[in-house]
Amino acid sequence: MAEPKISDVARMAGASVSTVLNVLDGQTSRMRPEVIQRIRRAIMVLDYRAPKRASAPTATNTSKKRAPLLGLLVPSIANPFFGVLASEIERVAHAHGYRLLFGNTYRDPKKERELLEDFFAHGIRGVITASSLTTQDHYARFLQRGLTIVSFDRGAERDSSLAIDYVSVDNVHAGYAATRHLVLNGHRAIAYVTAPVCTVSRADRRAGYVAAMEEAGLGKHVAIVEAAPESLYDDAELLDVGRRIGQGVVAKKKRPTALVAMSDIIAIGVIAGLHDGGLRVPRDISIVGIDDLYLAALISPAITSIRQPVPEIAEAMVGRLVKRIETPTLAPAEQVFRPALVVRNSVRKIGGSP
Repeated sequence: MAEPKISDVARMAGASVSTVLNVLDGQTSRMRPEVIQRIRRAIMVLDYRAPKRASAPTATNTSKKRAPLLGLLVPSIANPFFGVLASEIERVAHAHGYRLLFGNTYRDPKKERELLEDFFAHGIRGVITASSLTTQDHYARFLQRGLTIVSFDRGAERDSSLAIDYVSVDNVHAGYAATRHLVLNGHRAIAYVTAPVCTVSRADRRAGYVAAMEEAGLGKHVAIVEAAPESLYDDAELLDVGRRIGQGVVAKKKRPTALVAMSDIIAIGVIAGLHDGGLRVPRDISIVGIDDLYLAALISPAITSIRQPVPEIAEAMVGRLVKRIETPTLAPAEQVFRPALVVRNSVRKIGGSP
């Protein structure tokens, strides 16, 4: 069967070819919402892919009609958390009748723009972004062209001028809950270990740690221990970052009794670095991670962590994206999930509670 043409889209939507072109180019300010909706639905049903501007449309024989595509941008699947998240999003997308095309952004706005242009050229009109960058201003031009975006891991109040849906975890509470668990187990010298803070989620987790320390009257004990990756692609180096932090902790004359790690991957690396120096968790130092990766339960000791409900997050993001694609006039919304403490074997109780 030949690839659908723009005239096929126009015919199914009951619109002119020029009107379809206007929708594809994001020129919809003077168009009625029901016309936009009919055209977008026809694009999805026919799986129409607009050719790149420099190319002429081609016809390709296919054995069967392919499902429409959704896009996913993640920092890097070298980070196991984003690998798990991508897998869950793909599962839910398939359940909704979509295929998934994803790209690694390495938290680079320029790379994100390039990938979004590629997605747009492939006819993708709905994208989930998971980079959690401190600014999303570069999304504005794509929103104006008709792209629907669901953003993961940042709050709507940060981008109130952008028509984006937000699905996130309360990362402030994640940092707070991890720290509070250590406080309740008698720890006072608690440090926060992290890679450089370049995202909203990292900043929020650190803020939660500081809030819990101050609430417990331990503000003077706040300590942030940070190590930078060797390259710009820090998700591929988080284990090494954690290991170097652990080795640095070993070298300190006055060491903390407990650590809150920015993520489970950092925590696993820290444990390795402590082990290199002859220290054991939790005998010598306790540690709590964030994310609750499956790896956290498999290493020894199993890591106490703050769980992100990834399957539920994926359901919410894909469901919201599909709903907005099908109903363009629907106002953007925000959904925030509460993370939960999962207690394992990486925390030792000392003395009495402060």
